[in-house]
Amino acid sequence: MIVKTAFFLFGLLSYVKTWELRPPGYPSITYQGHTNSPITGHTVQLECSSAGGMPTPNITWYVDERRLTNSINITVSPVTTTGDVTSSTLTISHVTIGEHLQVFKCKVDNGVLQSDLVATFYIVAPPAPALTGKTNVLAGDVETWFCSSTAGFLEPKMTMYLNNVPIQSGFTVDKSSGGVIGTLIWTAQSMNDGDQLTCKIEHDLFDAKSTSLMIAVQATPDHPIFTGQTVFTPGQQQQWTCESKGGNPEPDMTITINNNQIYSGITSYEVKDTITKTTDMTTTLNLAPSIANDGDSLCCKVKHETLSYKQSSCLILQLAQVATQPPTISGSPLVFIGQSSQFSCTTLGGYQKPNMVMTIGGNDITSGISNQETQDSNTQRWRVTQTVVMTATAFNDGQKICCEVPMLQPACLTLAVQVSQQPPTISGSAIIIPGQQTQWTCTSLDGYPKPNMIMTMGGFQIMNGFSSKEIRNSNTQMWELTQKVVMTPTTLNDGQKICCEMLLQQPVCLTLKVQASLQQATISGPTSVISGQQTQWTCTTTNGYPKPNMMMTMGGVQITNGFYSQETQDSNTQTWTVTQNAIMNPTPINDGQKICCVVETLQPVCRTLAVQVSLQTPTIVGPSNVIIGQSTQWTCTSSDGYPKPNMIMTLGGSTITNGFTSQEYLNPNTNTWTVSQSVTMTPTALNDGQKICCQVPTLQPVCRTLAVQASLQTPTIVGPSQVIIGQSTQWTCTSADGYPKPNMIMTLEGSTITNGFTSQETLDSSTNLWTVTQSVVMTPTALNAGQKICCQVPTLQPVCRTLLVQASLQTPTLVGPSNVIIGQSTQWTCTSTDGYPKPNMIITLGGSTITNGLTSQDYLNPNTNMWTVTQSVTMTPTALNDGQNLCCQVPTLQPVCRTLAVQ
Repeated sequence: MIVKTAFFLFGLLSYVKTWELRPPGYPSITYQGHTNSPITGHTVQLECSSAGGMPTPNITWYVDERRLTNSINITVSPVTTTGDVTSSTLTISHVTIGEHLQVFKCKVDNGVLQSDLVATFYIVAPPAPALTGKTNVLAGDVETWFCSSTAGFLEPKMTMYLNNVPIQSGFTVDKSSGGVIGTLIWTAQSMNDGDQLTCKIEHDLFDAKSTSLMIAVQATPDHPIFTGQTVFTPGQQQQWTCESKGGNPEPDMTITINNNQIYSGITSYEVKDTITKTTDMTTTLNLAPSIANDGDSLCCKVKHETLSYKQSSCLILQLAQVATQPPTISGSPLVFIGQSSQFSCTTLGGYQKPNMVMTIGGNDITSGISNQETQDSNTQRWRVTQTVVMTATAFNDGQKICCEVPMLQPACLTLAVQVSQQPPTISGSAIIIPGQQTQWTCTSLDGYPKPNMIMTMGGFQIMNGFSSKEIRNSNTQMWELTQKVVMTPTTLNDGQKICCEMLLQQPVCLTLKVQASLQQATISGPTSVISGQQTQWTCTTTNGYPKPNMMMTMGGVQITNGFYSQETQDSNTQTWTVTQNAIMNPTPINDGQKICCVVETLQPVCRTLAVQVSLQTPTIVGPSNVIIGQSTQWTCTSSDGYPKPNMIMTLGGSTITNGFTSQEYLNPNTNTWTVSQSVTMTPTALNDGQKICCQVPTLQPVCRTLAVQASLQTPTIVGPSQVIIGQSTQWTCTSADGYPKPNMIMTLEGSTITNGFTSQETLDSSTNLWTVTQSVVMTPTALNAGQKICCQVPTLQPVCRTLLVQASLQTPTLVGPSNVIIGQSTQWTCTSTDGYPKPNMIITLGGSTITNGLTSQDYLNPNTNMWTVTQSVTMTPTALNDGQNLCCQVPTLQPVCRTLAVQ
């Protein structure tokens, strides 16, 4: 019987043939190396053993069919038999890579079999291990990684490392499935982001091999904390702060009001923790809410890759409550029956309009009441004013008229009612005779409360000879009061007033007149007078009482011009001396007339005048203020002259001969001449300040000093009405042919322009006329929209341009991707900034305006009056959108587009 056993070491095979009576058993080779030893200088021991066999078998070692014997690196132990087992050991010292894949075999032979019994042993270098598991994990989640090495022989040692540090906990190795399988159960933290997991296998004979995974650890941020006051005062700026901590990567944070994102007043910053590798994000909002924001939801929203939803923390805005001030009431508590009276109530409330009522005697007033409610645009507080006009009756006496606001003390006035009393009446004679007893009576009707009436003489209350009677009407509660006084006047009472006086009423009086016999008046002054020569006459009347009423007349007509009077009363006799003087210039008409002193009840005393003629100063009729180029007339008249006056007209000292007419008239009654001369001429600027005169020999000339003005033309304005914001623009005003120099200004919305202003003034030497040109260069802003720029000259209508302001629009911006995923919601945002008037922007897709999924936000900058318009569209692309253009379009500007590439 032949037995063959093959032993493979690094790929070599050999055969042994034995014959025995009883063949040995198949040999086996066992490896006795030290697996923890390094490869350099490593020693490998292979033991070949076979059970049984008769005779005892022999064992030999081979490599590449070459029998091995003892050498420097090879040691073959003698064959030994223990019991039934025969064995031999092959020792290889300082194994190198040269032994890789060699086959070592042992042959067992005892001569019984015709074939060799051979056992083989080989060593295979394992490949790099396979490391599987997640490379993106969430901090705090328990995850599992597997490392496998199945092709190596002998079995390698497997170790798992984190950043080159062996993992001691959570790593197990299983060798039961024909290889080495390592399992790591590990909870990564945010600080492990970017760390490296390495699976390493080590073999006794070969270099260690490893496989690594880079681990990305994402950390879900803590729920955001949103802080800030929820109670606000309208128009007052407040700050809110939102904090999101512990996120990796950094989160996307927004602040919204009623789900509308806020862009203005937002400030954000991030802090990266180098240890935990997380990002803390803080966003602040500075906002001045208005009353309209009461009850609005102000939210901080955080979007993160680890979340399928947005974290949200919200505050509900609440309008601050402001206490309503107690009402005030104005009006007089003193009222008169039948007389209209007004009362006003005012209260300053909070942001809610106060509910105020007016009452009288505890009852609401509904008639004759008006209400005015005003909300302050700055403080947003309400002021309510109520006014009532009423006519009081006696029943209102002692009642309260009140302003009432819920929860506050009313403001009241207690009414004191009086009759709007009728003025008292007085009866009795005003003309009195000294020493003769006389009676006067005062009566006051329908008074409430009882009138307090007195009688006075010369300002002093009368106490003697006085009686009073009072009657009250039981139905109307009104009083009738009668007072009488009986006294004997003297001359001292002449001119004194006897009066009925009541509180709040004008006194009713009689001025007493004492009579005495009058004496004849006397007159002094000439009877022969010169026409035009000032002359005086004097009338005197003496010892009169009361004071004589004397007047002077000329031709039966009272003299009022040139008249003055002197009156003297004798302190002893109380009689009057009256002297009157008249100073006048007689004319021929006065010839034969009488100048008289006339005293009532007496015969007049007169002088008959004989008048002689003397030349009068001529008169000139015509304007001093004249207009250049406007035909004007002046007329000189010399009246009542004899002989005929020789009169001329001069201009600037030279006699006028052109445009001149003359008329002469002899009065057949007075035999006096009237000469009239007229000149018509067209003034020029050269006549300014010259005198036009009427001259008669021996008399002072009569003149007009000319003030020449141009008939001003309406100024002209040159410059555009339509202007571009930020573009320097010029306007020019011109006032031509003015004299004197026109005082022109340029205004913008009623205010004089002083900046960017130039002026040029030109005087024409031939015409003496002015041309004034003014120019202003300015850069319009949106605040100038609708304002007027004007040229203004006094006395003329201003000439204006109403400005139409436009912004030089900027091209809009488009934010959003070009490459999009079918079915994935995507947002694009268009922004047009610094526009005026407000830009009319649309978003289009494939040339059609988008209306669904569109949001718009318009913001007007109160400082620049410029608009920023932001529109966002969120849509889910389909394959139909591939190659379409998504565009932001503003009229007059090129659209800004994205060409969509759909995947």
